[in-house]
Order: sequence, then C-alpha cells, then structure tokens
Amino acid sequence: MSSPMNRLPPEVLGQIFSALRAPIDLLRSPEQSSNPISTLPTVCSQWRETVLSLQILWSWLVLEYRPMDERLWDEEQGERICRMTETILTRARSAPLTIQFYSRGDNDEYPPNLGRVLNALCRRSGQWVELHFSSFSLSFLRHPEFRVAKGNLGDLSHLYLDVDEDGSLDVFTDCPALRTIVLCGDSLCLEMNIPWQQIQKTFVCVDPGLQIPFLRLMTRCSNLNSLKLRLISTGASGAEVVGHNISTNIETLTLLSHHSSAACNKLLFQRLAFPKLSSLQISPSRLSRYRRRLDIAPLLDQLTRNPSPITSLSLKRVHLSDEQRLRLLELVPGLETLDIAEAYGSGSNTKNKVQKNLSWTSRFLDELLINDDLPQGIADPSPSPPLLPKLRNLILRVHQHDIDFDKLYEVARSRCSDAADSTSDRWKGLRSLEIISYREGDPNTGVLLEEQISLEHGVERLESLKDIGLEFSLRDAPGPQ
Repeated sequence: MSSPMNRLPPEVLGQIFSALRAPIDLLRSPEQSSNPISTLPTVCSQWRETVLSLQILWSWLVLEYRPMDERLWDEEQGERICRMTETILTRARSAPLTIQFYSRGDNDEYPPNLGRVLNALCRRSGQWVELHFSSFSLSFLRHPEFRVAKGNLGDLSHLYLDVDEDGSLDVFTDCPALRTIVLCGDSLCLEMNIPWQQIQKTFVCVDPGLQIPFLRLMTRCSNLNSLKLRLISTGASGAEVVGHNISTNIETLTLLSHHSSAACNKLLFQRLAFPKLSSLQISPSRLSRYRRRLDIAPLLDQLTRNPSPITSLSLKRVHLSDEQRLRLLELVPGLETLDIAEAYGSGSNTKNKVQKNLSWTSRFLDELLINDDLPQGIADPSPSPPLLPKLRNLILRVHQHDIDFDKLYEVARSRCSDAADSTSDRWKGLRSLEIISYREGDPNTGVLLEEQISLEHGVERLESLKDIGLEFSLRDAPGPQ
C-alpha cells in the first residue's frame, strides 16, 4: 500500500487506466481473460473502485459464435455468459459502445441463451458508435433480436463488414451518423439498405472479380472524400468494364497493393477521375509477400490527361522503376509534402541493392537541386521551375549507405531562404527535412548511422540551416517502412 501508485488521486489513476481499454470477450470468464481490467481490481480497493467507475473500460465487447462450441451455450454456461453481459453493460452505463460480432457458422437456429445475449446488446444499440461484423453469411445478422436495433442506431458512425454473402438487410437503413464503412469480404454488400450517400470515408478490398461492384459502390458513395483501397491481384483479369468515366469527390486516396495488381490499377485510373485529389499514398499491403515492381502507368496516364491538385504524396516500400518515380514527381508540381523511401533493388545481392539505391537517391537529389550559379552579370529573366517547385516538407526513408549527406545539404540549402529577394526565391520554400534511417549498423565496424554522420559533420551542417528557417530531424526506424 506504500506504492506511489496507491497514493495517486482517483482522477489520475482514471487517466492511466483509461489507456488500457481493450476488448472484452464475453465467452471468457474473468479468470481466462487477458484483459487488464480482470486483474486490476484485485490489487486493492482503491483500484477496484476506480476500475468499476470507468465506463470506458467496459465499452468494447466481443461476441463470437461458433456452432462447434454449443457446450458454451448450455444451460449453465449460457446463464454465466448472460449474467456477465448484463454486468458489463451495467458498468458501461451510458458510454459509447464498440461491438464486435463474429459468426463462424451458417445456421437457421441458434441457442436460446445466445438470443438473450443479443437482446441485451441490441437493447443498448442506441449507444453503438462502432460495429464490427464478420461472417461467411448474413444469417447471424438476420437473427430476430437484431430487429431491436433497427431504427435505433442514431450514434453509429463506423461500420465494419467482412462478409462473403450479399443480400437484402434493413438493419442499417436508418443510421444518420454513419460516415465510415469498411468492406473486407468477398461481397461489397451493395444489396444491403445502407445509406451510401452519407459515407465520407471507406476502406475496400478489391480483386478483379469485384471490379463492377466496386464501380457501383463509387457511384452510390457520392459524398466520399477519403478512399483506402487494397488492390488484390488473383491472376484473373476480371470482366472487361466499359462505360462512362466516374468523377469522384475523393480528396485522400491510399493504395495498398498486392504486387502488380495490374488489372485493378487499370480499372481504378481508367474508369475513375479524381479532380479534387489532394493526398495520395501508395504502399504495399501488409498481406503482400511479393516484391514485384508495381505498374503505375495507368496513374501516370490519368495525371497526364487530367491533372489533380495533389499537395501530399507518400511512396513507402513501393517498387517502381526510376523513370516512373521521376515521372510521377514531375506530374505533381503543386506538391508541398513528400514522404519517399529509397528504391528497392531486386535479388538478394546486398551490394547490387546498395548501388541501385545510391543511383536513385543521387538522381533524385540532382533533380531537386536548384542551381542559381549563372555567369556573373547574366540574369535569367524566366528561369524554368525546378522539380517540385512548391515543396515545403520532405521526409526521406533510407538505409545508412544510400545517401550523400553533402549533396543533401546542397539541396536543402538551395531550397531554403530567409528572404525572398530574387526571382528564384519563390521556389525556396522548404521548411522541414526529416530523415528516417533504417536501424542497421555498419557490419564491419558496428558503428551506428547517427555516429557515422556525426563524424562527417553531416548532421551539424544540416542543423545549421535552422538559422534560415529549416526544421531538421533525424531518427531511426526498425526497418523499411
């Protein structure tokens, strides 16, 4: 009891414990649970009172139904689950609820005690703000108890659906606060009565077989401004999609690609237009184990035909040819923020990879350099704008051997200015430079990157640019991002 933690006032303890919010599995007893709130109350009476009084700790519930676990729903166990559900909901009181349903079966009949638990949860559906549902079919969502939720989902703002079956469903017809939807199954749920026109943000998984449903989804989500898309290439080309181009209101686009995903890239950039696009991020999907080169030719074609007002671009772990990388940067002259990782060499030869990265990084820095060195007495009345003339924030993600810090200093110096007193100063708007170095020491010396740079005074030179307004930072990262 003499521990400093026991002398903290309840409001401070509450702030600490609130950060421990975690899902509560309704099928697990407190003894089986790994949730911190199952053990914190056992420490002392003060902790118990604090934990029991924090509504937020009791506001994230998970219910998984598997037909092979029928014994969990027998009279004794089912009664325990029902009591625990009621207890947790009582402790949650009026807190906004996050509910996750997982159904691993396709049943027409369910245990009575499951119905009691669903009824208890659905009677609180007015508090649901986030709902996750994962199932092979819609039979679980068609359970009679879900009728209680219909028309009572006024605060539901986030809906996650991972289902392989589409069909009519009216549970979500009236959801005035719904703005975000995630679709990760083999179905895009277009037959459900969802207020698509309200959706402003979505995450969708698309393979070639879902091309046409995806385009239908885009036409229904007329107010969509943020799209996160996982492009999956299954080897199939999908149906040939014809028709008029679809103009979108999307401002933020994130592409997560499984290797080439050529069919999906073609679909996305030949059929959809992004006249309001301001932020673009391209990176491999976490599910992807491939390091094949990504083909962004359809994207380059669209930007050539219909320029977008892109001001923020992120290219992380993207395997592009040097020519496509450079062409992409040329097509976004309004870019203000660039987050770019080094190029990737192919094969397992580390020496070749380092040489390839050095080649790309050097070429990239050469293109960024603004050269004001004209012969004395000669002024260029109309100098050509450099690559990325409006660049203000630059983030470089590199391995330790892949950058020339002397060249980087020259580039940063040429891009910074504390006064706009010449024609070319209008391009000297760089305000921040961040280097994210992958955490690898020199295998020969064991010297870390930061120590090597310090020896060469690279960091000191870049930090000296703070005098003319450049914010510079260097940090390590665990690996390529």
